[in-house]
Amino acid sequence: MGTDGTVVGYVSGVWDMFHIGHLNIIMRARERCDRLVVGVVTDEVVVAMKGHAPVIPVAERLDIVRGLRDVDDVLVDPYVDRVDSWRHLVRFDVLFKGDDWAGTPRGESLARRLAEVGARMEFFPYTAHTSSSLLRDVLTRLANTPVEPVALDERPTPLAPAAVTAQAAASNDVRSALDPAAARSAARRCPSCGQAVGRAERTPASTQFRSRVHLES
Repeated sequence: MGTDGTVVGYVSGVWDMFHIGHLNIIMRARERCDRLVVGVVTDEVVVAMKGHAPVIPVAERLDIVRGLRDVDDVLVDPYVDRVDSWRHLVRFDVLFKGDDWAGTPRGESLARRLAEVGARMEFFPYTAHTSSSLLRDVLTRLANTPVEPVALDERPTPLAPAAVTAQAAASNDVRSALDPAAARSAARRCPSCGQAVGRAERTPASTQFRSRVHLES
C-alpha cells in the first residue's frame, strides 16, 4: 500500500487472443483496487507453464493490454512464481487470481507466501464459456481439417453454352469461348488454302478492315 493509502492491485496473464473473458478479469480487478498493474508473461513462461508458445507474441500482447482503459500500468512478467513478481517487478498489495486457484494446494501455498511479504490474494470467477485454450483448440482443429477440392461444374451456363466446344475454350480464345457464332465462323476454312472463310482481317498498312472471301473450287 502506498504512503497515501493507495491499494495497488496486480493481475498477470498470458492474454493470448484477447477476448471477453480477459476483459472481465481486468475490469473486475480494477474495481477492487486503486491502481491496477497488469503483467504480461513472456513467451518463455507460457511454454514453461502450458507446453506451447502463445499465438500472439509478447510485444503485441503488451500493446493490446496497454491500450485498455482500466489498466494503469503494464509490465512484462518473466516469472512463473508471483512472489518473484512481487519481489522484482511491483510491490502490489493484492494479487487477483481466478477462482480455479481457490481452495487448492497451490493457491493456499501462494497465499501463505504472499502473506509473509504483506500481500494478499483475491479470487473471482472466469468467463467459463470463452477461453484462449478453447479458441486455440478450435483453430487447431480447423487447421487440421482436410479441405476437399472444388469440382468444376461442366453443365451449360449462359456464359458457357453447350455448343461451345472444349477445343475453343482450351485455346484461350475468349471471344470463341463466349460466342458460339464466332467459334463456328473461326472453324470454317477454305479447303484449298486453309485460310479462314468470312473473317475480317486488319491490313498491315491501314486501320481499315477488309474482307477476304475464298470461293471453294
